[in-house]
Order: sequence, then C-alpha cells, then structure tokens
Amino acid sequence: MSEQYTTLYNSPLDVLELLSSSTHLLSINFITTLYPQNIQSDIPSVLIQTKKWLDAYFSQKPVSAKDIPLSPEGTLFQKQVWEALKEIPYGTTMSYKNLAQIIAKQRGVPKISAQAIGQAVSKNPIPIIIPCHRIIGSKGQLTGYAYGLNNKIKLLNLEQITYLNKTIS
Repeated sequence: MSEQYTTLYNSPLDVLELLSSSTHLLSINFITTLYPQNIQSDIPSVLIQTKKWLDAYFSQKPVSAKDIPLSPEGTLFQKQVWEALKEIPYGTTMSYKNLAQIIAKQRGVPKISAQAIGQAVSKNPIPIIIPCHRIIGSKGQLTGYAYGLNNKIKLLNLEQITYLNKTIS
C-alpha cells in the first residue's frame, strides 16, 4: 500500500480531515471531536491544492471537482455514480430519480432504482468536492445526508440553492 498523508482543514461546517496518496485525494472526513493525530508536516501538493479548493468553495467562488486529482475507493457502480455527481454544476441540484436515469442510460439498462443510487451516493468518500449534497428528492425535498442533514443544509445555503423545507436548520 502506498504512503498516505493526512491534514486538517477548518471549514465553516466542521474540522475536515483530508487524506491523500502522494498524488490523489482519497477522502474527506468530517471531524466533530478533535483527537490527537499524527499529522505530517510535509504534505503532498494535492492536499495543499485541496485546501485552496476548499477555501475558494467556502468563499463562494466557482470551483469544479475536476480541479483536484481524486481517487475515491469504491465499487465500479459507486465510482460511476460519483463521476456523475461531479457533473452537477455549482448552485444546482438533481434528484435521485434523475441521477438513476442518467446511470441507467450510461449502462444501457432500462432502469436503476433511486434507492441503489442513494446507497452509492451515501458511500461517497469525498464529500463537498464530489457534491453529493446536491442530490435531493424528486419533489425538491431534502433527504438524508451521510455527513449530517445540518451540513447538507449549510452547503445548499452556501450555494444559494432553493429546496423544499428551507426553514430547516
């Protein structure tokens, strides 16, 4: 296994733990409680680049998931869903149903369940950059978020995205 690097990023949501190889971002984890960690002082450029990306994102500047070399671990199906998530532009949303239709078309099958899509979305190891928070219910309602519904609300509000039940916070 190749060497992995870790650093912390103080976001408006929580402290984020960034994990990478020497060349690709592997995951972002929400840290609600700080604990002693072995954080490397010499971190690869991909983590510096990720911190700059997050700074721009939280400053409401346009950024794309394609700006960072990513290497999330998952099944082929999960990776296909995560690639499709990266195509959802900043400030917009998509429903699980619409995403299921896109993936079904890509796979050449008549239908994929929105629940299967939801399972893949919930396993996204690189939240924010792979924007799983932009997935909402087919009627515009908020749905669960693996990293906490309050964080999803904050991210949607940051991007000035309207959704049903906007008063939830």
